[in-house]
Amino acid sequence: MVADEAEEKLRQPITARKVLLGLLYAAIACGAGGALYYYLYYLPHRPDVRPEKEAVEPFVPHLASYVEIPDLKEDPVAIVKKTYRIEKAVLVNLMDDETYRAFREYGSSMPSLTQQMGDGTWAGINWWERSHIPKIVRAESPGDVRTIVWLKWSLEKAGRAYGGVQWGRRIVCEVTIIQKDNALIVGRETTRGITPEVDTESDHIVIGPRPTKDITRLIETAAQAPKAG
Repeated sequence: MVADEAEEKLRQPITARKVLLGLLYAAIACGAGGALYYYLYYLPHRPDVRPEKEAVEPFVPHLASYVEIPDLKEDPVAIVKKTYRIEKAVLVNLMDDETYRAFREYGSSMPSLTQQMGDGTWAGINWWERSHIPKIVRAESPGDVRTIVWLKWSLEKAGRAYGGVQWGRRIVCEVTIIQKDNALIVGRETTRGITPEVDTESDHIVIGPRPTKDITRLIETAAQAPKAG
């Protein structure tokens, strides 16, 4: 009897209602899966919607004023003694065209750039190192900026494998601290990333990681310096 009932159910015709319900359930399942993928994986990993990048977008229209500073001069005493305290800083990436092209072709950690300047160099508002420094040091809007920190990136040969023909490239970053109101350079220091490992068979340039920890440590130290005067 039970078998007859089961066989009878199998013989029931497929109605339009059943088809529509099946499609509805499939659509709901696909929608739920798509939503989970979008919010848990795609959105957090999509570069152009990262909150760290969005936070620096208001500074981008002012980029030229952070790079082309009239009557810029140095304070040798402050540079040597490292007495200036960083306050409300905007971080700016700088690099020449050769370095930019090498980063673009071979680098996996190229500093985010926005535009080419009139002299052929490249510049952009830094967001990666900025996201690693204390919030109290960061300028939250262009009107807050009191310190401009230039991060001038370059590459140097390092780490050729024994018997290999291609050198690796170690990332170098020259950090220049500028007091915005006085157009005064009050700090300068150079830091280097670690030497990359280069495979003997490598036929392309291998670029090492950025020295982010050293850069942020330098900025944090300057942020804690005794205030002059």
